[in-house]
This record gives sequence, C-alpha cells and structure tokens, in this order.
Amino acid sequence: MQRKRNTNKPIPKGVTQKPYHDASTGASDIGIRSRPPSHKPMLFAMVLVFGLALTTRFIYIHQLSDSALLSVHMGDAKVFDEWAQQIAHGDWLGTDAFYQAPLYPYFLATCFTLFGYDYDIVRIVQIVVGSLSCVLLVFIGRQFATLTVGLVAGLIMAIYPTAIFFDALVQKSFLSMFLMCAYLVFVGSHLYRRRLGMLSLSGIALGLACLTRENLLVIVAVTVIWLSLYERRIAWRQRMTAMLCFAAGLLLVLAPVSLRNWYVGSDIFLTTSNVGPNFYIGNGAHAGGIYRPLKPFRGDAVYERQDAREIAESKTGRSLTDAEVNRYWLKRTWQDIASSPSRWGRLLIRKWRMFWSPTEIADTESLEAYADSSTLLNILHQAIHFDTLLFFAAIGIWYARRDWRKHALLYGTVLAMALSITLFFVFSRFRHTALPIVVFFAALGITHLTQCVLSRKFSACVVPLMIGVCTYLVVGIDVVPKGYMPAAYTFSNLGQRLTKTGRLEEALAYHQKALSLAPNLNQAKFGIAVIEGQRGHYTIAADMLKKVVEISPGHADAHYLLGLASTKTGHMSQALAAYQTAVRLAPDHADAHNNLATVLMYFDHIEAAIAELQQAVDLSPDNVRARFNLGVLYFQQEKLDLALQQIEQVLVLSPTDTSARRLYEDILAAKNNKL
Repeated sequence: MQRKRNTNKPIPKGVTQKPYHDASTGASDIGIRSRPPSHKPMLFAMVLVFGLALTTRFIYIHQLSDSALLSVHMGDAKVFDEWAQQIAHGDWLGTDAFYQAPLYPYFLATCFTLFGYDYDIVRIVQIVVGSLSCVLLVFIGRQFATLTVGLVAGLIMAIYPTAIFFDALVQKSFLSMFLMCAYLVFVGSHLYRRRLGMLSLSGIALGLACLTRENLLVIVAVTVIWLSLYERRIAWRQRMTAMLCFAAGLLLVLAPVSLRNWYVGSDIFLTTSNVGPNFYIGNGAHAGGIYRPLKPFRGDAVYERQDAREIAESKTGRSLTDAEVNRYWLKRTWQDIASSPSRWGRLLIRKWRMFWSPTEIADTESLEAYADSSTLLNILHQAIHFDTLLFFAAIGIWYARRDWRKHALLYGTVLAMALSITLFFVFSRFRHTALPIVVFFAALGITHLTQCVLSRKFSACVVPLMIGVCTYLVVGIDVVPKGYMPAAYTFSNLGQRLTKTGRLEEALAYHQKALSLAPNLNQAKFGIAVIEGQRGHYTIAADMLKKVVEISPGHADAHYLLGLASTKTGHMSQALAAYQTAVRLAPDHADAHNNLATVLMYFDHIEAAIAELQQAVDLSPDNVRARFNLGVLYFQQEKLDLALQQIEQVLVLSPTDTSARRLYEDILAAKNNKL
C-alpha cells in the first residue's frame, strides 16, 4: 500500500494562522498572514484627503472675503438665522410643529452659544465638517471596494466644486452630506466586521440625516430590504435582530422629534409638516419641475408656511391645523394629477432627467454667482461637472457588476433618493446628498481604468468606455428651462437683500449685473425700480415699473409702486389705474386701498374714497394713515361723530401726531358750534 503524502506544510516560526477578510469582496476565509496589516496607508490617505479638502475650502472662503455675498442672508439662510437666534436665546422647544427640517438651525444655535454670533466661525466649523466628509469617503471606498478606491473618492470630493460651495454656504447641505457619509460608513463597518452596534449607529446617522432632508426616509426601506436579502445565508432570527438594531437607532432620533411636534402642535409629524405644500409645488397643475411659490412673486422662504395656510384656509373657509393644511394640499395635488395623468407622467420623466442633468439647478444662491468672486471655484467648476462623475460612475458600475449584491445597498439608496426628489421638485442641493455614492462609483471606474491602462489591457477598456460615453451623452441632454440663468437670479436676490439693509449703491450694481446676464429678468427690473424710488428718481422708477407690469401683469407690488411713482410725478390718471389694478390683484393690501383713496379724493370721488379707506381700516386696524384720511373725509362731510371716532383711534396709536391733534380740536370745536 502506497503511503499517503502529507501536503500540510509546517507554519514557519513567527507566522500566525488567523481569519483573513478581503475588504474588496467582503469575503472571509482562513489564510496565512506573515504580519499584521499596516495602518500607515490608511492614515496617509486620511491625512492627504483631509489636508487637500481643508486647503481648497479655506482658499475659497478667503477669495470670497471681500464679496457682499457673505454679508447678507438670502432665502432659507435668512429663516435659519432667525430660527437659530431664537433657539440660542432659550426658545429651544418652539411653538408649532416643524415646517422645515430642524437640525441645521439647532446646529447654528449651538455655534452661537459656544462661539458667539459670528458666521466666520460657523463657516470654519462647516468646512471642517465638510472636509471630514471627504475622509469618510475613504472609509466607504475601503469597505465597499479597496483603499485605493477610497483614496480616489476622497480626493475627488475634496476638489469637487459643488461640495466646496455647499460646505461654506449657510445651508444644511453640508450637514446632510456628512451624515449620509457617516450612515454609509457604519453600514459598511457592519458589512466589514458584522457588528450589530454599527447598525444602530447607522440608524442614528440616518435619523439625523432625515432631520436635514425629509426625503431621506426612503432609505429606511432600502436598508431594511438590503439587510433581509444580502445576508440570506444567515438565520432569519439573526437578520431580524440586525434590522431591529437599525430601527432602534433610527427611532432614538426620530421618536423625540415626533413627540415634540405632537406636544407643541397637537399633530403627529415624524419630521416636518410641509409634505403637502411641497408635493403641490412639484406636481400641481402649474408645476414645471423646479420651485414655484404658492403665491406669485412670493418666492421668499419667509412666506412659505404663511402662504400655504392662508390659501388653504381661504379655500376651506375655516381655520385649519397643520395636519389639515397638509391634507388640503395633498388632496388638491391628487385632484390635479387625476385631471391630467398624462401631464403628470411627462412631468415625472422631466424631473427624473433634471435630477441627472449636468446643470446645477440653483435655489436662491447659485454656484455660478459665487464662482464669479472665487478663481478657485471658477476653475474647478469649468473642469468638473456632474456628468463627468456620471461618466466614470457608469464605468465603475460595469466593473463592479459581479459584486452587485454587496453594492445593492448603494444602488438602491441613490435610486431611492432620485425617485424621492422626482416626486417633489429638483434642486442641486437636494441631489447633493446622493453625491458620495456617485463619487464612490466614479472612483471605482477611474481606478479600474487606470489599472487596465497600466497593465496594457486596452481591450478591457472598450466596453466600459462605450457605456460611459453613452451615459454622458444621455445625461447631457439639456432639460433645464430655456433662459435659465442662475447667477442672474442670485445677483438680483443679493440686490434685494442689500436694499433692505440700506446699501442702495451696492444693490443697484448687483441688479444691473443681473440684467446684463438676463436682460428680461423682471425681478432685477423691479429691484432697480424700488431703489430708484427710494432715491427720489420717480420718473426712472415709473418707466422701469411699466416694463415690469408689461411682462408680468399680475405683479401686484409692481402696480402699487407704479401708483406711488406716478403720484409723485403728477400723473394722477396713471396712478389711479395702477392702484385699482393693485387692489384687484391683492385685495388684502391695506396701503394700496389707502393710496387709491387719496387718488380718488384728488378726482373728488369722495364716496368711493371712503369705501376704500374703510376697507383699509378693516384690513389693518392699526393703519394710522388710513384712519386719519377717513377722519378727514368724515369731517369734510360734517359726520363729526364718525370723524371723532377715527381721530381718537389715531391718537391712541400715535399720541404725538400733531396733525391728528389739531384735527381732533377742530372736530370738537365744530361739535361745540353745532350745539
């Protein structure tokens, strides 16, 4: 009998036999490792990425230091600033259910409490957090692929222009980005080491992210499905335990917010109460894919909640709770959808394409406007676009097709985010949260292409390059509204804010800059008219306002200001027509009713003037001018008791008003003479 040969070689001295985990595949096996893995490459990658990210962001802020863009708050930033100051002064609970995601204002309030009211410090904190997001991408790359992929992903994010832009903006995008990266790191850590505690931490991170972007709640379903299917070889009880650990972390964050909303508002909202109005803005009869205010020409975030409530209550004829307002807008949207489902289908397709568009669709503040003051941001924006990332991401997905089970969470997450945004309306800052996953796959594509080129395997590059080119061509099709000039809107928004702070010369320059980019931008023309009116140049203001109402005949404020300017220049017939249009478009505009009455008095239409003044007083009982004018007319008509009643109210509201005091004495004298 032949003796069986022993093939097991002895383990050399100093070599240990231990489980080996392949980070690129997630597989574990028993292998021989001669020495523990070195942490130096990982540490080097982290330091390199963090240093580059922090450097680019500091350079960017330094280049903006002399720009007026950093001196005022626009849009949501203004709301967040006021909200944060209230929290910092002790009103940490609030009085109503959250209408906007609350985490960022509480972050600002914490900074104000610790460092004082200083936005320079706030921006420094934000860019440090943004730089840490780039470092987290190194971990994500290592956990879902290799350290090289993680390094490339971190470097891309460190110089990606929208990441730099949002990290320094008074907006919540940097925070949602960081929390999204943290969520992926914790999930990846569970994938890497099978630790249930990491799933609880991932739930906490995702819960906090949902308090910056409500649509991220869709990722909860994606995560649960992935946990139940990816680890299908594990016992069902163990999978249930994993899902419960994730849910526990999620509820630890969201449950207190929901309870707080119920406590202060008597309505239960998991995060915020703005789903209905936002759903209408994105899908109503007049929706076009981007933000459209509920009331025309009131696109400021300050008016969003107020307008949603006022319209709902005026339509229903009664006072409504937050939940009832939300239901009203949801019902109205579904009615519009049911009336024209084909329109809605085309709209959804359009919004889906807009999500993947290379154009960074701006809200109040655009990257292009900030790039005008930053050479670094301008250069990077010219060099790197979203479609460039998608080109390499498509290649990365092709190369990673055999590991689709491991990457299924990433696929599902980014597609769910895209769908959730498509169901509402599209902004660049909304899709920014999906950027880490896109960057990861782009880094994967770049890494594999580089390896193929260095190893001279050119044939292996043909198919992925064709896929990348096709993706680039498809997403590059322009779906943004014609004439869309984000920088022009930003400059005009800046002009409006500077006007309100009294910096008229700067404001005028920015409005003119906006018009040079978009000659038909009515917002800028209106801004110029406001400034010229404040400077006493009423003829210029009137001419500009005529252009505004010609393009936007429904602009009530423009008609009102045209009436003011026409009155100042002596064109009373023009003023009469302008005020009549203003009160027709805005029946609740008390000052418009009062000014219309003064013009009617000029034309001796006394009864009509009294009716307008009475309406002004009904709308605004504290309107001193309307009450004084009404008192004057009643006095002229010898309705002394009515006149006295109005002037007494004027003196209560304004005790030092000498004109009202003299008229009051004249009325009393007239009454005494009658006696």
